[in-house]
Amino acid sequence: MTALSPREHEPMLGALARSAERANTPTAMILFCTALLLAAAVFLFSQGREASAAKAAFRAQEASSARIRALKADIERIRAEQLVGTGSAQAYEPKELLGAIDAKAQEARLKQPTNPRQTIEDAAGPLQRKIVNANVRNEPVDKVFDWINAAVRDVPGLHVAQINLRASPNDGWDIEIRFARWELKK
Repeated sequence: MTALSPREHEPMLGALARSAERANTPTAMILFCTALLLAAAVFLFSQGREASAAKAAFRAQEASSARIRALKADIERIRAEQLVGTGSAQAYEPKELLGAIDAKAQEARLKQPTNPRQTIEDAAGPLQRKIVNANVRNEPVDKVFDWINAAVRDVPGLHVAQINLRASPNDGWDIEIRFARWELKK
């Protein structure tokens, strides 16, 4: 048998070294940890989405509860006024309600008339909901909010159901306001 020279041992030693290195590398552990990390990230993402959906549902329920509490307060106000006999729960004549809202617009010194229009939502039972839509064009927003506050303050049971604001090209605001008021049916 002939002895191998050190140069001839090199390829064999290199192959043995690579084999030993592969055996000592924790590949399975790295793959397991990577898979675990990915699974945790997917779980975290799905839980975040569920939490967001739950938060949105909670906010919707909270808003609905606030509307129900406001309606309950209106009904209690109407019942109390009926018992006392003050009569403000009685239905406003259409011209009176529109006139009261328009008078508050004049008190707030709005330049243009608001042209309020009234519709009635018929509800089951002894109540009806009167809705007044008014439009304000090219007015400063502070005057419009003064008018809205005065109308809500001075007309019993009147509240703002909806408001849309748009910037006007003439340094003012175009605003659509929807007032509502619960009243006894005639």
